[in-house]
Amino acid sequence: MLHAKKKIGAWLVLSTLGLSVLTGCGTQTTVAEAAKVNVLTVKKSSLPVGDTFLGTVAPFVQTSIAPAISGILQDVKARVGDKVVQGQLLATLNLDQLEAQKNQAAAGIQSAQAAKDSAGQSINIRQQNALAALQTGEAGLSSAQTAAQNAQVTAQKALDSANANYSNTQAAYASAIANAQKAIATAQAQVTKAQSGTTNGVSQAQSAVSAAQSQLQAAQSKTAASLAVSQQNVDKAQDAMTTAQTKLTRAQQMAHSTTDPDLLDAQAAYSGAAIGYQNALGALQYAQADKSVDVAQAAVNSAQSALQTAQSGNDVTVAQAALDQAKQALQAANDSKVVQVAQAAVAQAQNALTAAASQGEAAVNTAQAQLGQAQTAYQTSLTDPSLVVSDAQIQAAQASVQVVQANIDKGQITAPIGGYVVAVNAQVGQAVGPQGGFIVISSTDPLMATVDVPESSIALIQKGMPMDVYVSSTKDRVEGTVNAIHQSLDAANTAADNANTNYPVDITLNKADATILSGMRVEAYAVDHSREAILIPASSVVDQQGDKADVFVVTNGVAKRVAVKLVGLTNTQSLDGADNIVLSGLNEGDKVVVQGQNHLNDGDKVNLGS
Repeated sequence: MLHAKKKIGAWLVLSTLGLSVLTGCGTQTTVAEAAKVNVLTVKKSSLPVGDTFLGTVAPFVQTSIAPAISGILQDVKARVGDKVVQGQLLATLNLDQLEAQKNQAAAGIQSAQAAKDSAGQSINIRQQNALAALQTGEAGLSSAQTAAQNAQVTAQKALDSANANYSNTQAAYASAIANAQKAIATAQAQVTKAQSGTTNGVSQAQSAVSAAQSQLQAAQSKTAASLAVSQQNVDKAQDAMTTAQTKLTRAQQMAHSTTDPDLLDAQAAYSGAAIGYQNALGALQYAQADKSVDVAQAAVNSAQSALQTAQSGNDVTVAQAALDQAKQALQAANDSKVVQVAQAAVAQAQNALTAAASQGEAAVNTAQAQLGQAQTAYQTSLTDPSLVVSDAQIQAAQASVQVVQANIDKGQITAPIGGYVVAVNAQVGQAVGPQGGFIVISSTDPLMATVDVPESSIALIQKGMPMDVYVSSTKDRVEGTVNAIHQSLDAANTAADNANTNYPVDITLNKADATILSGMRVEAYAVDHSREAILIPASSVVDQQGDKADVFVVTNGVAKRVAVKLVGLTNTQSLDGADNIVLSGLNEGDKVVVQGQNHLNDGDKVNLGS
């Protein structure tokens, strides 16, 4: 890192030594007060290399500020010499017209909002109506789904009943066949017995008659019971269907629509009652078609004929006739249609189930379509175009406010950079605009020094090399770096005058003090950071003889004369005199008197000045 150095002799400011005259006891005595001096705390600094070059401080950036819009200056806060920071308000245009435009645009926002609120009230009513219709549609769909499900459940129960009846019929049919086959076997046995002899023919025939009569009585009892139960079921089913018809008629008269829940329930109840009635009729028909009594009667007749034959002595003939009749009974049982009737009832119940499912699906589809229409109407009410138009109007008015506000903001002229105001070319009441700047600001960070380097030394200057800059008016020594070497501006003139050509060299000041201003005179010189020594101003030395001299060092408020060995820097002459290199006699941190030392004696008490 570069170390900042101060030009030692730059700190010399003449001070006066005062004497106070004290009086007392009638006599006047002069007593010397403690001398007031200025000191420099010495430290090692990089040694200068080469010649010193003169120049001035220049801003790294200098900008001319103009407003973004045209207008009349209402207030100018900047004055030449003012120090400003980035973003600081410098001037303001008259914004009365823009403020009026802003107020007008704001009123447009309020008007558009009021229109939106008014439209919103009407839309809210439509939304409520659409929501009610939507809820009605949802209820209708739920009712249709429930009715369809109930109808399918009823039809499924009827189908299950028909299947159970079919199973029972098959069992009864199998039993009738088995009985007929047993009768054939019995008759066959009778034939066999008759053929082997007629001893027991009559008794056997009588037994057969008794057995056949028992079977006839059992068949008659079973058939009568089945017919009574079936007829009772038919009567009950008919009564239920009549009741359901009455309720359906009442529901149709009171219903407001085809999706009315009461109507749908009545329709489902009537469909179930009708299916039940059809099932009861099927069961009755099946009972009426039962041929078991005829079969048993035929067996009785056959047995009685066999008895008559046996009694007449025609046992074999009678037994053979009984056998034939038993076979006819078997054939009659085989020809019975009870199984087909039961199977037809199952098919009828299956068709009823399919019809219930189809009707329920149609009712559900109708309810879903109505619900879809209600949903569409409700969504349409939520996205009413009038609201969109109102929102667009509000947004347009808001955009107008933003545009006007942007122009109002442009009427506030602020500093784009920090620095010093070097020119103000317009005052309050004058018209200004973007076409020309009227406030000029020079930046202070970073600052730049431009020095003239003669042709004989320009080859030693390179971009990026370190150079120290001394500002004579502030007595500051600042480290810097060469950032540009320009072409000579006076090459043509100097060629004619046979004079040396000077080349402008720009040096960026690394840590410029705030007191350093653009235009101040400076001198710059290269430094060697690898060589350091204590430097003191030539003006601080007293009684110098060759390389030996004395200086005054202040310790605890007392001036002490110290002998030092020096080496002068005659090639680094600056505006405030030459510096001297201290070879011995001083240490870093010593306070060397640089003002008032010519009036001191060794051991004098001193006061340190500012």
